[in-house]
Amino acid sequence: PRYMSPEQARGEPVTPASDMYTFGLLLQEVLTGEPPLERQPIGDLLTQVAEGRSKPATGLNPALTELIESLKELSPSQRPTAKEAADRLRYIRDTPMRWLRRGAAATAMVLVVAGVVKYTVDLQHERSEAVAARVQAEDLVGFLMEDLSRELQPIGKLDLLEQVARKTLDYYEKAPPESAGEAAFRRGRAYYAVADVLDQSGDLAAALEAAKAAREIHQHLVDMNPKRAEWRNGLAQDHLQIGEILRIQGERSPALESLTAGRTLAMRLVENEPRNNTWLRTLGEAYYALGLFHVFHEPQEAEAPFREALTIFRQLADRNPDEPFFKYRQAVLYGQGLGQALRNQGKMTESLEAVREAYALYEEVTRIDPSNTRWLHGFAWENRRLGDHLGRLGQLQEALSALRKSKEITEDLIRQEPSQSDWQLALSIDHEAIGDLLAEQQDLRAAQSSYRSALEIRQQLSQADPTNEFFREHLARIHLKVGSVWSRLGDTAQAEEAWTRSLELSAPDAREAGDDHDDFVEVYAQALLLLGRVEEARPAVERLRVSGWLEGPASAELLELCRRHGLLAAD
Repeated sequence: PRYMSPEQARGEPVTPASDMYTFGLLLQEVLTGEPPLERQPIGDLLTQVAEGRSKPATGLNPALTELIESLKELSPSQRPTAKEAADRLRYIRDTPMRWLRRGAAATAMVLVVAGVVKYTVDLQHERSEAVAARVQAEDLVGFLMEDLSRELQPIGKLDLLEQVARKTLDYYEKAPPESAGEAAFRRGRAYYAVADVLDQSGDLAAALEAAKAAREIHQHLVDMNPKRAEWRNGLAQDHLQIGEILRIQGERSPALESLTAGRTLAMRLVENEPRNNTWLRTLGEAYYALGLFHVFHEPQEAEAPFREALTIFRQLADRNPDEPFFKYRQAVLYGQGLGQALRNQGKMTESLEAVREAYALYEEVTRIDPSNTRWLHGFAWENRRLGDHLGRLGQLQEALSALRKSKEITEDLIRQEPSQSDWQLALSIDHEAIGDLLAEQQDLRAAQSSYRSALEIRQQLSQADPTNEFFREHLARIHLKVGSVWSRLGDTAQAEEAWTRSLELSAPDAREAGDDHDDFVEVYAQALLLLGRVEEARPAVERLRVSGWLEGPASAELLELCRRHGLLAAD
């Protein structure tokens, strides 16, 4: 380690110029009899080497001192080439100098080392060209998956990005692995970007595999050099990404473990550099991800992390007033985050206030950038939330107007990018919510038409990705509503057929041990109660009661059925 170049100590690509730096250190030690760096703990040594700090060459002829110091230049481009160093050594050798008194052995050693350097450069010429080509290829991959991805995602070009993502995976499967340095870090970041694209495209299995590959690379780098903050931040983001995917897949315990690990890493980065916006943003995203986790699994715990995240993104918005992204993140946190958390606690007035805050922020950022599909997707969701709140307040026409605006935005997004599964699911939710309002207004035929539209979309999504539990749960839920409308229309046979289908879809997940599948248990219990199978439903309802689900996100329909069949107290 005492003889490596600064760029190697920093984990950057090694070139022939790196060999010349090492040659300078060896030349100095041979001629002065003293090592340029003292022995010391490896962490301190690597820091000193990375900064290019070493003892100056003293007691030598000025020409030789100048050569050694030029070989030890921090910038690789400023160092002499092997040929230049050899030429200068020959010139010095042929000039009567005091350093010759150090003896023939020293002279011979210098010439041997110079010859070895030349031989090594010649031998490795082809290999260096191959390494350079690979670095160029991986730079291009990094550009495609990070820079280009940032440009294309806001305009919804996920079909193109998904193709690039899969080509990137193919490339890395064939390319030799990088074990250290910036090249390895770039590879990890490319995997992270691939996982992000595949997640949005609905291929959660492939997304999780890519995210884990990124985490493995970044963990190895951090283990090698824990002081590199950028690498630690990359590892924190990997943990958050994996936790989010696991949450969607219903893997509760590993999801929470991964999200917590990401937050811990981000907190330490911010503690060390509180003015660093990048670390602070990662910490804000960590609190947001934890809040989302709690919304689905521990509703009473969700409010606190959302408020922490809001505080962070307000701070970032204040520091960067010309950057609308931070206002967009506040909009997400007010609506999808705090608004949902407060609603789950029954704080409907406060929840509506949060939703209106989100709505105003979405209006602002979509005016600034009306082509940003992510922001438009969020604005559509805020219209859904607003419609839901207004519907619960009995303002049905205003609620219907908000939901139709959401549907209009989402349909426009899908026209731009038909393969986006998140938008397809969102459109099905629009149809379902409109159906709910129409059913409440007793327009049952129109309600059934909306429910059927939602059902068709969810069937397509579930067939395209049968491992996606989120799609399967939504499909099971819409069957419940289709059946209920058939029942109100007097068609008992079709109603029971729809409820039975819901039961079949939810039963495998609902019967699994643990409380990771309470959402499926809810659908399962409701289907059993609608079919009149009360005693079969009783253990499922008890499981929901013990887990706290009935006091949190449980649907009003399930609670009413439980009361009707004597499974809950009247209050």
